Amino acid sequence: MTAPSAPRPRAMRFAEAGFAAIALVLFAKVLASLLLTNRAQHRTDELFVSASHRIEDVATMNSIIAEMHAEVERVLPRSLPAEVSLLSTHAREAEERFRAVGARYLASNEGRAAGIQLQDYFRMTSVTRVYFSTLQRVVALSLRGEDDAARVLLHDALEPTRVRQSLIASGLLREHAARTRTLYAALNASRLRDTRMDFGANLLVLALLLVVRRLVMHRLEREDDQRGQHLAVLAERNRDLDEFAHRVAHDLKGLVNPITGYASLISEAPEDTPRVIRYAARISRKTDEVVAMVDELLRLARAGNVSRGPSALGAVAAAVLEQFEAEVIGTDARVTLQIGEVAVNLGEVPLREVLQNLLQNSLKYRAPDRPLELVMSAAVDEEMVRLQVRDNGVGMSNVVARHAHEPFFRASFDRDVPGSGLGLAIVHRIATAHGGSLHVESTEGAGTTVVVMLPAWSPRLSG
Repeated sequence: MTAPSAPRPRAMRFAEAGFAAIALVLFAKVLASLLLTNRAQHRTDELFVSASHRIEDVATMNSIIAEMHAEVERVLPRSLPAEVSLLSTHAREAEERFRAVGARYLASNEGRAAGIQLQDYFRMTSVTRVYFSTLQRVVALSLRGEDDAARVLLHDALEPTRVRQSLIASGLLREHAARTRTLYAALNASRLRDTRMDFGANLLVLALLLVVRRLVMHRLEREDDQRGQHLAVLAERNRDLDEFAHRVAHDLKGLVNPITGYASLISEAPEDTPRVIRYAARISRKTDEVVAMVDELLRLARAGNVSRGPSALGAVAAAVLEQFEAEVIGTDARVTLQIGEVAVNLGEVPLREVLQNLLQNSLKYRAPDRPLELVMSAAVDEEMVRLQVRDNGVGMSNVVARHAHEPFFRASFDRDVPGSGLGLAIVHRIATAHGGSLHVESTEGAGTTVVVMLPAWSPRLSG
């Protein structure tokens, strides 16, 4: 089996694309805000220019009346018929010009937007109509030769009307100019405020986006690293399974081949002969070995199951030692327990399995020239319990020690030692399944030390 590679997560690619799209949209929004700001500035300038035109219209209407009155004051004192007749024509033309400029002024929306009070304009035009009406009466009196009456009407009615119109026009000009300046200042301040707020909001959103992107990408990268680690673990386990399957096939084949051979010999041998009995015994023995190996495989498979719970390490170790009491006494072995009140977060069944395999290995690989001395100790190391089994057995080289926990691994010196080679493999699998580990240190001819890290029991884990 081959482990799949760790591809870049699709979620990370989508997140990067999404963040890039949002950043592009925000950048476009900032650019659009700048363009809108420029348009607002242009519009403000247009309003200001238009308001200036309205001021010019009021000034033009006022100047039409002023010019007309200056001509009246020049012509009427002399009362020349030709000049008076021409004055009447000029008066009608001036009135038409005044109305045209006034119509243009009224048609302008900007004039209203600038805050011009229309009632003042209508007051001015009303007074202007009175002025032109009075002027026509003065001209008519002058043409009839009634010069004295014309002069009286000029000074008593026409002159006050002109002054009144001029005052209204001047006030309208001042108000128009003041309101135009206020409008321009307000529009300019509003444009600047909106621009700053919009630009600041965009920068804030962009900054938040970058922060969120950093957090999300950090989370995705961390998950990607964890996924890569999981894939690496799967790859290692797949390699272990490949090696395990190869060794199982080899060992089972080694057990089945003799059975097949002996069965073939029995079929060729005469009945009721000592050779048939011998072959049958060998077949039985090999069959028992196959059954034992299958049992060991089942134990190895169950070793990967997680079983939690408080277990008193000292009590379970004493029970396991009692189980091997006959063999310990028969080999003059000396076993010392230095455990104390230590509890592990491991079910009693897998804990017993661990201790049985460790004790059995030490008894199996004891040195032939000296009694076995074994010390089993335990100590709490932060959240783990360090279980150590040290003996003075035959030991092994460092190369062999590195592979001692692999399933069905057998060193060259122990080919004749009975067993399946699964003892330390079971211990290793139980330890790793519960978050622990297994480490073997050995010196050839001097002994072996096995260290198993198991989770310590804590009352807070009971919930």
